[in-house]
Amino acid sequence: MQGLDIGHYFQAVVSGLDVARVKPAPDIFLAAARQAGATPSQCLVLEDAEKGVLAAREAGMSCIAVPTEQTRHHDFSQATRVCSSLNEITLELIDSLSH
Repeated sequence: MQGLDIGHYFQAVVSGLDVARVKPAPDIFLAAARQAGATPSQCLVLEDAEKGVLAAREAGMSCIAVPTEQTRHHDFSQATRVCSSLNEITLELIDSLSH
């Protein structure tokens, strides 16, 4: 994030080094929500792998899965929505998930 100079766009940054359990455990997402002052139901996770989708679901968060070439064979059935590209994620889509 420093190399891209995008850190200022994020309220909270949590890595696997900051939590006791990594994905598919929900710890990383719950820690990020706490740091941001949000409840899990207020959060939306963007994930590209099955373990992340499972962690988001376990955390009680909505999840949009965007499979990559390397992860397209994963099971994304637990995602709230599956998109084929980040370009499909619009404010309208995000808003529709909160209702």
